[in-house]
Amino acid sequence: MMRILILGGTGAMGNHLVDLFRDTDYEIVITTRVNRKSSHNIKYITGNAKD
Repeated sequence: MMRILILGGTGAMGNHLVDLFRDTDYEIVITTRVNRKSSHNIKYITGNAKD
């Protein structure tokens, strides 16, 4: 399984990218400032670009 990293995946543009790749064989890795639970083929990494 290939991975795709979406920076800001919970924002307006990022949400569209997640929707685009959700039903594919990609593992989606999303960076976000708010802690979220991973699901199906989506993994969330909590962090801040300023850290």
